[in-house]
Amino acid sequence: MRFSLISALYVAQISTTVTALWPAPSQLSTGTSVAWISPNVKITYVPLNSGGYRRDVAPQSKRPSDAQLIAGASQRFSKLLTSSAYIPWKLYPKGKDFEPAPGSGTTISSVTITQVPSKGNSTDSVDESYTLKLSDSKVKITAATAQGAMHALTTLTQLFYLSSKGGYYTTQAPVTIQDAPEFSWRGLNVDIARNYEPPSKIKTLIDGLAFNKFNRLHIHATDSQSWPLEIPSIPDLAGKGAYRPDYAWTAADLEDVQSYAYARGVMPYIEIDSPGHTASIAWSQPDLIVGYNQQPWPTFCNEPPCGQVKLNSKATNEFFDHLAADLYPRTAKWSERFHSGGDELNANIYGLPGSGVGSNSSAKIKPALQNFVRHVHQNIRKNGMKPIVWEEMLLNWNLTLEKDVIIQTWLSTDSIATATSQGYKALFGEYSWWYMDCGFGQWVDPLTTNPNTPIVPPYTDYCSPYKSWREIYAYDPTANLTAAQKANVLGGEVHMWGELTDPQNFDGKVWPRASAAAELLWQGPTGPKGVNYTVTNRLADQRERMVAMGFEASVVQMTWCLQTGGESCAQ
Repeated sequence: MRFSLISALYVAQISTTVTALWPAPSQLSTGTSVAWISPNVKITYVPLNSGGYRRDVAPQSKRPSDAQLIAGASQRFSKLLTSSAYIPWKLYPKGKDFEPAPGSGTTISSVTITQVPSKGNSTDSVDESYTLKLSDSKVKITAATAQGAMHALTTLTQLFYLSSKGGYYTTQAPVTIQDAPEFSWRGLNVDIARNYEPPSKIKTLIDGLAFNKFNRLHIHATDSQSWPLEIPSIPDLAGKGAYRPDYAWTAADLEDVQSYAYARGVMPYIEIDSPGHTASIAWSQPDLIVGYNQQPWPTFCNEPPCGQVKLNSKATNEFFDHLAADLYPRTAKWSERFHSGGDELNANIYGLPGSGVGSNSSAKIKPALQNFVRHVHQNIRKNGMKPIVWEEMLLNWNLTLEKDVIIQTWLSTDSIATATSQGYKALFGEYSWWYMDCGFGQWVDPLTTNPNTPIVPPYTDYCSPYKSWREIYAYDPTANLTAAQKANVLGGEVHMWGELTDPQNFDGKVWPRASAAAELLWQGPTGPKGVNYTVTNRLADQRERMVAMGFEASVVQMTWCLQTGGESCAQ
């Protein structure tokens, strides 16, 4: 937990002085002087003499250098400052004159970003630390990597507000910040298959992720319902498997989204879920799938249409070889990781004729499943990446997995403990805490006659109730772990599944609840005791900034509570 590192001065000021700084920095000290900044302030980059911050794992990868990434972030600073700054009237008492007089205080004349030696980087961890000092009309930033420099520039924009008389000001100069994240993996998982999410929407999402200091975007790219990702060497996959021809990302779209994310400090990585959640392959490759749209579907899958890839199948392996040869190099260019799926595998399907197993016995399925996963993972490694799997592959099916595999847990708080105790690096994101699709009602329609499992009012979904931002913030996934287990926790991801989500309601479901997850991942879990009105005020401030940026983020608190300091609405 890192919240204790935040200065007492900062905590005391929250109730009297507006400041967003979301997620909260590790250490912060502020003053009470006024400083102004121009969107066109000069930003200078002083590079590290020894060169870039890391070497790419994939030999074919030609990613932007630190200098290029920081130059891009510096160019975006003007737009980010002007788009995120707003007049914070909601956060002051009604009628209070809170704006400084024009011409008062000092004006920031320069911002200098100096790259310093890194404390160490690895495949899944980059030194994202930075310092920021605002004093004497200057801002001085030090960072070991481009990612750290980007975080510093984001923090700098959050210090300033829009004046109704024009200009951008802070009333907290001088400012000194030392900051670094608690977890190296801070992600959001987005489903683009169950309801189509266009690349433009995901690029907007990336802007929000970067503004909240997330550093991973998990793209759940395909599922049973549709295959919305073009594979040029297998054109019918999306040509027939997408909902409609224009509801598929082209290879150029994928490249655009990946490069857009990487330029903003967010590592994008792709999930092609398998061997379950693969029924959409049947539209183009029917011989690879067993049990397509098998009925009654609740017996054979969690969601219709049912269908899983055949095991013990040369054709299945050849298909995944072709997929790997086409897709993997294009995503290895931007990421060290690829997600091979592995969740919700249904054993009953493999009891059907032609399944390649001929039995629903776990003992019979496991060897075939082991061979399939090993084959997929070999292709991932051949392309310079390392695999991620859902927890069932390790914890339910007891597969033998190499220690370079990340285990993504979601079913229970016990899962993260079990995976890490076996020596695996793991991600948290339990559905009962961090699934943002929960609580909007059941997507399954009731039948007039259903004697087995009748669907009756109130038609709640499997993971109800709704997870409010307070619940997301109160999640404490490492509370009962040993020190050795905690050392294997890379971080976590908040999840936005797509059954009842599309571009029209996306923002309001994701924001600002994902912001709550972002701060937990940055400063470490605080548990229920960390949820209080000072957090509400800061999150409300961050939400207003995101609304100013164009996000249709849901409300955090009613205005009266914010204007009266927040404590008046606490109990």
